[in-house]
Amino acid sequence: MKSIDEAVFQSLKRFFEEWNDMPDLRLREHEAISRYVLGYLLQHVGTTLGLMQATQICIEGAVPGVNRRKSQVNRDLLIWPEDQFSTFDADWKPIHAPWVLQEWKVIRPGKGLLTYAIQADEQWLKDFTAHFEKTIGYTVVLNLREVEPVLYAKRIVEGRVQSSFQLP
Repeated sequence: MKSIDEAVFQSLKRFFEEWNDMPDLRLREHEAISRYVLGYLLQHVGTTLGLMQATQICIEGAVPGVNRRKSQVNRDLLIWPEDQFSTFDADWKPIHAPWVLQEWKVIRPGKGLLTYAIQADEQWLKDFTAHFEKTIGYTVVLNLREVEPVLYAKRIVEGRVQSSFQLP
């Protein structure tokens, strides 16, 4: 069985390669995430250590807030450690953290670079993973403003960027 990191890398790589083969396909952030999950990440269910059920994956789900500004916030993509799991306890308090959490940005032609938003996502993931040390965070940025599209991602664990990759 492969690790969750291998599954994330392989699914992002395939998503990006096939995206490049469809130059007329226009997807915003939410559509890109849905296409990634349904078309690429789901293929790794059952062959990835810890990812045994498709229902462990949640698009746009709640997680506990950090820094006490909000008790809960929604994030782009979550993978729970088990099936039938969510952030809420029996009293509807957001206390459980996901196993994997991804924050996405799609930079489209004619739109701003989103530099602040990308940095804010990275800092939020650093804060979250420092508090919830078992969570693996990823920032995923699909930059479509360049002549050749670029996808880059950072893996964030225990409050720091541990690794990164860029496609192509």
